[in-house]
Amino acid sequence: MSRYCGEIDAKPILKAAEHWKRSALLSNGSVFGTGQLWISEHLDALDKNFVNQLEEGEGDFFQKLERQLQSTGLEVKQLAAEMLWLMLLCPSNISAAKKHSGIKTIWNWSQQPFPADSPWLTDETLAGVGSAGTAFNTNRWRELVFFIRLMISFKKFSLTEREALLNNGWKFSDWLATIPEGETRQLRHMLLFLLFPDNFERIFSGGDRRKIVSAFTGKPIVQLKKLAAVEIDRMLADIRLAKEAEYDTKELDFYVEPLRALWGDKNPESWLFSWNPKHWQWESLVDDRAATRNGNTVTHR
Repeated sequence: MSRYCGEIDAKPILKAAEHWKRSALLSNGSVFGTGQLWISEHLDALDKNFVNQLEEGEGDFFQKLERQLQSTGLEVKQLAAEMLWLMLLCPSNISAAKKHSGIKTIWNWSQQPFPADSPWLTDETLAGVGSAGTAFNTNRWRELVFFIRLMISFKKFSLTEREALLNNGWKFSDWLATIPEGETRQLRHMLLFLLFPDNFERIFSGGDRRKIVSAFTGKPIVQLKKLAAVEIDRMLADIRLAKEAEYDTKELDFYVEPLRALWGDKNPESWLFSWNPKHWQWESLVDDRAATRNGNTVTHR
């Protein structure tokens, strides 16, 4: 089952995702229990003031977002904080303390008490389940744009239609492809894992997704780049089923042995710093590189 993550305990995060599903997707409530936040009116305000007024000037993500949301109501600012909370549930390369600080920063713009004692803001809940990579942070505004557009579209469905989507991961995956950038945003992969952990992997990097499929199927990366995201999802699901049968267990994860060794880098890159050939001629460089690639240690004065 995909919800197995080795030594990482995914249960608190998946429990939080289930809470978000009930309170925000199947109703119009709030993750932190403070009224009606996840409604079309507030999402439209985010679309108007953030998506359609993107800033390219000075400041980081939070400084720009604060200026963009300055004229919005307190509920819109709180919704933005809860959306960031959801976006940060999966990444494990961001500390829980930093996640907590960012969510609190946005919430405080509403000038309302921050729900610090919420069970959905504990370190355990904010620990993460997999690396999102540098691009997720540097392009956080793009992920938020995608999230806002996704939610606006989702809220246009009737409750019955929403329930149908949330009861079928493959149908939900097909629907995500209709949202602008739905094929490329890392949040797309995170949402599928959070909502359907028995069907979708905690693999948030497009590069890793293709690398894994290539290693297990023999298909070249250049060919896989032409495939839709859901096609990669189905290949990963087929690989998992085959490996579960081979190892006679469902407790497998592509970032944990024995699967990790079957696709991970066998020849990791090495880096050389502070060498100037004008000052020192390294005559054995070629041989030394070959030695280190084979796992040997090379030492020079």
